[in-house]
Amino acid sequence: MDYPLVYISANGTDWPLPSPTYWYRYNVWVSGALCTAYGLVFCAGLIGNLLVAVVVLRGSRTMRRCVTNLFLVNLAFADLLVVLACLPFTLVAHLIYPWVLGSIICKLVPYLQGVSVSASVYTLVAVAVERYWSISSPWKKRLSSRCCRVIIGLIWIGSAIITLPWLVVFRQDYVSETLVCTEIWPDPLMGDAYYAVAHLTLCYVLPLVIIAACYALICKQIWMRQIPGSGEQGPNHHHRCHHYNNNRRRYNGVGGRLNLQRAKIRALRMLGVVVAAFALSWFPLYATFTRLKFAKSMSESESEFWEMIMPVAQWLSSANSCVNPLLYHFLDPRFRSGFRQVLCSDGLGDGHHEVRPQRALHYVNATAATGGVQGFCSPLRSRFHNVQPSPQATSQRRYGNEWV
Repeated sequence: MDYPLVYISANGTDWPLPSPTYWYRYNVWVSGALCTAYGLVFCAGLIGNLLVAVVVLRGSRTMRRCVTNLFLVNLAFADLLVVLACLPFTLVAHLIYPWVLGSIICKLVPYLQGVSVSASVYTLVAVAVERYWSISSPWKKRLSSRCCRVIIGLIWIGSAIITLPWLVVFRQDYVSETLVCTEIWPDPLMGDAYYAVAHLTLCYVLPLVIIAACYALICKQIWMRQIPGSGEQGPNHHHRCHHYNNNRRRYNGVGGRLNLQRAKIRALRMLGVVVAAFALSWFPLYATFTRLKFAKSMSESESEFWEMIMPVAQWLSSANSCVNPLLYHFLDPRFRSGFRQVLCSDGLGDGHHEVRPQRALHYVNATAATGGVQGFCSPLRSRFHNVQPSPQATSQRRYGNEWV
């Protein structure tokens, strides 16, 4: 490698010292576009995921103990790890060569990225499985918050173990007289096999198959479940009859169940979009890595193509870290309300979730079948037929997106 001479003066004496040459990969316009794109993802991911965590952790006791919310907070922390530990270093590596960040960063950044990605996808798997269990067996014992924390711990431990080889094999090395950060395996076939099994299969293909299967079964449960009172008489009809005919009190919950079914579909759509966003965000990067890993030979034009695609693919995968909070904001009214309260610094501990009647709270908690702030969490282990509202609560409630 050629080193230009840099003259340094000390005590009136000049002598030449070798200084490594650093090159920019792209012109100023492309570099500026990459900096802008990565900067937007960094800011959006940092702010959005912090808001998700704050909305839940500053919320009511029911909200904090909700199993779905615990998983979503864990997802937010995993995305924060991607934003803070990976985005800045990935941008620098794309803009400047040779490798300038040192041996520690060379080992640490790929490892943290692998851990956070694995934790994110298996958190989505846990949410999908828990939602299917809740909808398919609503009267069985629910997953406790303590058990949920154990599962989250196992997710992180498993992710750390799966990605551990990267902490060993990533190192600085010279390729064509250029210092790079790369994997160095004793046998290249070991590296290919590890990528195919531990990352492509265990961290992408298999989780998506499990998630897709869970949501397909949930859709089947929703559409095959018969809704009482789904004929010509709407929910307001039964609501009015309750005040005029006490003998028809048993029909009082029909409108609520109809609203519950619609809310389940909305919430299912929300997490379905979240999962689809994850799959589409990471597909270009996995496709790029797979091509580069298993390509026997590559023409110069194809090599230049993948070199152009790589920063875009890595940006798209990192953008998934800021997608989830945006999806919760636009698709879930409870999260929108929570975001507004956090931004207005009103706090959430004394919000309307805590003062609702018990039966109303039971319905509200069930409305977000797969991903709302309250999820499917119920403060009582009661059933619909043995939870009676007070007369005041009956006169105040309404059939809509939630009960008041």
